[in-house]
Amino acid sequence: MLQAVINLEPEVVLRLQGFVIVVALLWILERILPARKRDYSRRALVNAALQLINLGLMVLVPVTLVAAALFALFNQFGVFNVIQLGLWAKIVTCWLILDLLMYALHRAYHGVGFLWKFHKVHHSDHALDLTTTFRTHPVETLITLLVRAGVIVLLGMPLLGVIIYEIVVCSMALFIHANLRLHRTLDGLLSWILVTPSLHRIHHGADPEEYGSNFGLVISVWDRVFGTLRREPVTAEVMQIGIPDSVPDGGLLALLKRPFETTVKS
Repeated sequence: MLQAVINLEPEVVLRLQGFVIVVALLWILERILPARKRDYSRRALVNAALQLINLGLMVLVPVTLVAAALFALFNQFGVFNVIQLGLWAKIVTCWLILDLLMYALHRAYHGVGFLWKFHKVHHSDHALDLTTTFRTHPVETLITLLVRAGVIVLLGMPLLGVIIYEIVVCSMALFIHANLRLHRTLDGLLSWILVTPSLHRIHHGADPEEYGSNFGLVISVWDRVFGTLRREPVTAEVMQIGIPDSVPDGGLLALLKRPFETTVKS
């Protein structure tokens, strides 16, 4: 198994290449079809600087998750390694379970005080664009990684399923944060199944009822099922983005230290 993990370099490189391509494409679309006035000020530079730290974790994530899948496979551990089911049936089932897990974990980040302190860094951005995707505290990234790895082992999720899910999740995270205006009809159709930028924009609103809704990351079905779906109450141009925060928005170091300096939930 160790040799299999060591041989992951092509997959890691492919992941990084795919990330760059998706970022470049959405960056262009943000300029062609912006939903709100663009704000690439100091906040965007701070977000980008934070991503430089998380880039190292982007290498760690696929290695860790693939290692989890390989551990389950080689040890025949996990639910789907002991039941008879076709490969694609396993992949689809595990994929849906993982996506439901991410929905539940996202709600936990908002509902559990300790987790909220780290996730609040993401919601403290007072504009919303591609760079907001990067505004994730490294501790949150590591917690999410450990939870996902544990569930992958328990499920015995196939390696191909892990790779597919990671590609989809990373691409969707960039897409839903993009300052992008889709045609109303297209947005309406997509939002029946997928999370769209307009749906996730509500989640980044300043009102607790806004950021207390739309927790889905890939499919919007979970929000429909559990009653947390909310449509855009006002037009994107006038909607207030970002939660009120008593801690001044400083540089990169201030952003990293913020969870350890405040315990008040806004």
